[in-house]
Amino acid sequence: MTNRLEPGTVAILGADALGRRFAAAALRAGYVVILEDFRAEVIESADAELSRSVTAAPSGARLILERTVEDACREAELVIDTTVDDSELKLEIFTLLDKFARPGAVCATIAASIAIAELAAITYRPELCVGLRLESGAAAGEILTIVRARQTSEEAVRACAEFARRVEWRSRVEIEDGTSDAETAADAGA
Repeated sequence: MTNRLEPGTVAILGADALGRRFAAAALRAGYVVILEDFRAEVIESADAELSRSVTAAPSGARLILERTVEDACREAELVIDTTVDDSELKLEIFTLLDKFARPGAVCATIAASIAIAELAAITYRPELCVGLRLESGAAAGEILTIVRARQTSEEAVRACAEFARRVEWRSRVEIEDGTSDAETAADAGA
């Protein structure tokens, strides 16, 4: 059984540029990545790009392509929604995740248009809902901000921080009201 803090399968919803960044980093870190997009041309383009750019993935890493959220989220321990930031779309996606994602799966989104607490409130798993913000800094590299709502569990935050560590991104935790916990550096050497 997979360690809850070290998921082996990550589903990424949305295969545009941001989804591809998450997918490439996850593949390089050895994850099984399920990449979803309903648009055939986008998923095909993402497949070709990732095949070219991720040539030295560890054994066990592989890319699975899906065309529906329902199929993409069934096996993942961590689901990362990178689709366009539209509050109605996010509500629809979290409704589907609540229904089809495996029990215990952490549901993360890049949404800024709607509060994580509001998305969490429509699910039966509010403690497993988090927000993610990916920033690029020339000197600092990639920084993943984990946005937690009041009801977000420590387990969900740790799972996202572990994802950041494995993909060699720095991470920090922010409370949805805007306050920030301490920033942590990815421990690439350990």
